[in-house]
Amino acid sequence: LSGLLACWRCRRRMRANTANGRRYYNDTTRIEHLGECDQPAVPADEIETQVVDFLRSIQLPPDWRERVDAWLHSPDELGDIQSEEAHIRARLERATELYLEGDIDKERFLEEKWACETALTNLHPPERSGIIEAGLFLEQFDLLWSQATEPIQKRKLLRLPLVVAFTSGSKLVAVQPTQ
Repeated sequence: LSGLLACWRCRRRMRANTANGRRYYNDTTRIEHLGECDQPAVPADEIETQVVDFLRSIQLPPDWRERVDAWLHSPDELGDIQSEEAHIRARLERATELYLEGDIDKERFLEEKWACETALTNLHPPERSGIIEAGLFLEQFDLLWSQATEPIQKRKLLRLPLVVAFTSGSKLVAVQPTQ
């Protein structure tokens, strides 16, 4: 969390250090003598566990993708998009059938597949893909975290969903998600 953790009181970032064989986070106000802040050193294992537990606790509703689409589109637009998506998927299914039956060659099939996949991607605004990726990441966070064995892997995983995590004393009090 070094550089990702910040003090709620003074809003300065915190850095990890080790004292007596234990890791702690201290805010840079104290480290660099930039002013007064009464934020005590935070035991690293405590605050890291809180941040990971917070991310693990996020449960998206089963229909979250549909909610994203409803938020991004009017009902009329959504109906048109769903209709066009069904049309494109039918076109791809037909191309697959023709390829499997030997009526079109592999090159023609791949061209048609690429055209259909491109059309499907273009149906939604660009921001949708970022939102969907974020949702998929949150759904898989527990698995990804359990597979991360190196500190650098864990650091990267925490930086994907969070810009900053605020602590007051040794408690996580707020987070700012990435956009």
